[in-house]
Amino acid sequence: MRAEKRRSRTPGSSGSSGTSRKIFRRARRLTSVRTKEISSLLKAFFYYYGAIKGPVITEGLTYYPLLYLSISSAAQTLTTLDLGGLLTRQNPILANFASGSGCFWLFRNMEKVAASFLRDHRPASASFFLNRSGLQYVLWALYVLLSPSKWLFLTVPALLHSALWNVHNPLFHTTALLNSTLQTQSNYQILARRDSLTGYLSVLDNTKDRFRILRCDHSILGGEWLLPPRGREHESKVREPVYAVFVMLEAVRLIETAESTQDMGDNGTPAKDGGETALVIGLGVGTSATALIAHGINTTIVEIDPVVYEFAQQYFGLPPNHTSVIEDAVAFVAAAKTQGPRYNYIIHDVFTGGAEPAALFTVDFISSLRDLLLPKGTIAINYGGDLFTPSARLIVRTIKEVFPVCRIFREIATPSPAELSSKKRDFTNLVVFCTKSDKPFSFRNPTEDDYLESHARRNYLRPKYEVNQELFQAEGDEGQTGVLRAGEAMRMLEKWQEHSALGHWAIMRTVIPDKVWENW
Repeated sequence: MRAEKRRSRTPGSSGSSGTSRKIFRRARRLTSVRTKEISSLLKAFFYYYGAIKGPVITEGLTYYPLLYLSISSAAQTLTTLDLGGLLTRQNPILANFASGSGCFWLFRNMEKVAASFLRDHRPASASFFLNRSGLQYVLWALYVLLSPSKWLFLTVPALLHSALWNVHNPLFHTTALLNSTLQTQSNYQILARRDSLTGYLSVLDNTKDRFRILRCDHSILGGEWLLPPRGREHESKVREPVYAVFVMLEAVRLIETAESTQDMGDNGTPAKDGGETALVIGLGVGTSATALIAHGINTTIVEIDPVVYEFAQQYFGLPPNHTSVIEDAVAFVAAAKTQGPRYNYIIHDVFTGGAEPAALFTVDFISSLRDLLLPKGTIAINYGGDLFTPSARLIVRTIKEVFPVCRIFREIATPSPAELSSKKRDFTNLVVFCTKSDKPFSFRNPTEDDYLESHARRNYLRPKYEVNQELFQAEGDEGQTGVLRAGEAMRMLEKWQEHSALGHWAIMRTVIPDKVWENW
């Protein structure tokens, strides 16, 4: 009798009983019904919970239940097949654990394979089924094939909603609906959008204040005014940028040292021979690159995302007379170090989303950039983040390890002590200017030619708000200790960046209305 009872409990997967099998059979049927559109119904509500609670609650009600049901159903199927029956007969608990763990291991590895595939193929393809909305249809179809359900008819309203009214789908009629919603609620209009290598990219116009921005996920890569300042409608040689930091980067041309003053012309400006060269790492909308090109500088642009480059040309007026390299900057710099040209100016601007790609701030990478500079060359490095965090100190120390003589400027003035105390953060854009020389340097006064007849450059080209570099030496530090190298330091930086990313998220919510972020 005991043996008979024991045998009655051995079949099955997680529950090891007939009741368990019924539960998971129903769960398997549910997966094909609930895989579509639930998250779109929650998006607006849960954004109010912030950058941490919002995603946790949303995914807790959508992704994780689906993941649990999927892995449990797959594990149930494996143990039901009873491949050889060996583990089930010998140790049912081990069989259940092995099937569940094996399915989860397979899922994690397939996740990596899928991410690698999308990274390699998504930028080169405009296929609907390779963007995040199209992939949901692919997953839904797979669930239906693998786990057919008599409740499948319940998905028809969701499919109709997604095809006709879901503004996250980049279709012609859904984009028109999206623009109608954005225009009514926020005075914004979307011109283009696409999933790409670095994230979801979109070009947006503010129809009230008349400016255009390029968005990447929850970050803004740059922007331009659509109308020049009143009274200057026909003067500017370049477009007016929305953000001052991109104009500040152009001040890399204004740096003068004792050696460079010997090369000055009669009017106090550098004597040009027409052969100056510049390297721009990180394009954004192309504000700095466009200005360098307008000054007649032979400019090379390195941008990892082909869609960023395409949008900069199509919507932000990036001139064609430059050299473009659509490649990871680490690979480009490594190759250029041995066989590439040397540059008068380098602009390093790769900040996005409240974090920096750590590999582009290591001491090895910054040292390679130094090797690409001509003896009298200058470099400007943009860093955006919370100056109260260790990551800001680590990155500044790393730069100064390679370039001992630097000057650091903020985009805006330092907030008052009371404001800093209440917010407990100091989030800003910093530009670190350096030269290969070990001598101090200054900035020459800009000329009319430097301004390019631009109102923004008259106001922001010459850096104003210099930062005391002692701020980046933690208490007890002496000299340039603690620099960013590949390995453990990079992992620490990525951990610290979480704090900056949260601050950046909050700031972006004040720059662009919630409805724009929620509706893509």
